[in-house]
Amino acid sequence: MIKNGYEIKPKAILRGADLSNANLEEANLREADLNYAKLSNAFLLGANLESVNMYHADLKGADLNYANLHKAFLLGADLSNANLVGADLRGADLREAKLEGANLEGAIISTGWIITKNPLT
Repeated sequence: MIKNGYEIKPKAILRGADLSNANLEEANLREADLNYAKLSNAFLLGANLESVNMYHADLKGADLNYANLHKAFLLGADLSNANLVGADLRGADLREAKLEGANLEGAIISTGWIITKNPLT
């Protein structure tokens, strides 16, 4: 799959790519390098982002509902106003991530832990 001139596939090198507003529903980007990528307002519903590197990625307003972010590296990522309903965040590194206004309802943050009420509202 090609989006905004970038090949979307597992282990893709997309460092700094501008995928803002892209429709990446159910895309498989497992283990991809998305460090410093721009994904603001991107549609990533059900995307496989397992073990993806998103160091300081811009995910403001992104739709990550039901996305697989298991073991994702999101250090310093901006997830402000992102939708993460039902997302799998087990083992994800969210240190220094911006989560203001993000919807985490139903997200799995650790084995056995499911957010039933958005803690950020």
